[in-house]
Amino acid sequence: MDKQAVLINNSLKSSYVESNKLIKTKSESYFKLKLKSIQLNSNQIESIEKNAFNKLKYLTTLILANNKLNIIYDYYFEKLFNLYKLDLSNN
Repeated sequence: MDKQAVLINNSLKSSYVESNKLIKTKSESYFKLKLKSIQLNSNQIESIEKNAFNKLKYLTTLILANNKLNIIYDYYFEKLFNLYKLDLSNN
């Protein structure tokens, strides 16, 4: 995904990037946005950068189901204080 395309509108509340061929998430992809929901399910994600989601203080929903994550560290989500739905199924 083009970094510029993601950062154009910082009032964006949801990001649905389902059923693509993403392999990993990067920390700079979402850091200026006030997202409440991110759905990255049904991709090919194998890894998450350490701080990929940590600056998303408004995030309530994160869907990473149906990817290829083998290792999931608690620090991926440690700063997501408003997160109440996290789906990691089928990884």
